[in-house]
Amino acid sequence: MIRVLSRRTGVRRPILLGLLALLCSTGQAAPTRLFLQEEGRVAPARAIYIDVINSTGDWTPAAESELRLGLPVAEVLLSPHGIGVKFEIPNGWVPYVVSNLGTSPSTIDYRLGAAYLWQTPGISVNFDPEVARISRETIFNFNGAIFFPLDAASWFGPLQLGTELMLTSRKDAATGLAMGFRWNPREWLAADVVIGGSGGKIGNGAIRTPAALRVNIQF
Repeated sequence: MIRVLSRRTGVRRPILLGLLALLCSTGQAAPTRLFLQEEGRVAPARAIYIDVINSTGDWTPAAESELRLGLPVAEVLLSPHGIGVKFEIPNGWVPYVVSNLGTSPSTIDYRLGAAYLWQTPGISVNFDPEVARISRETIFNFNGAIFFPLDAASWFGPLQLGTELMLTSRKDAATGLAMGFRWNPREWLAADVVIGGSGGKIGNGAIRTPAALRVNIQF
């Protein structure tokens, strides 16, 4: 009997490990960004992600609402003010470039960066250094994030606790901070509830519930 159970457990073990990895991941519905920064992965081919709610900017640094399109060789980012592309390279880094219209039609702002995602079943760590040109000023940003999976009932959907830190060389810009939850209640739905934020237009150390809300759907 013990041997039979052991064999059955051995058969089920890969399945259980696969389910654990799925629950610990950002979820199929999650776009290839975190609360505010780029994540070190690209959208799968033919996937479409779009923000339907995005209240960042007041209590956290602003992040544009986006439409993300997964292509066979890259991911395209479309926003109300610009366009970008994001792609994978063999060493695990994910470079990207985003170009926006600046303060006038003759001024083009841009962000050029590369994100890297390191994952284990119990933690996800993201690095996102970038250089940007904003209003004729060249700045350097260093973004980092840590996400932990939380235990939740299967009917509730995967839930993660995350913290993002955004350091910048931009003059008169505060350090950005976003702390909250990412919830995937459905395969096609991701909700980011930021309960604590800093670096937005309203104050530099505000704690507000929610500090920002960002809801994304996948088609």
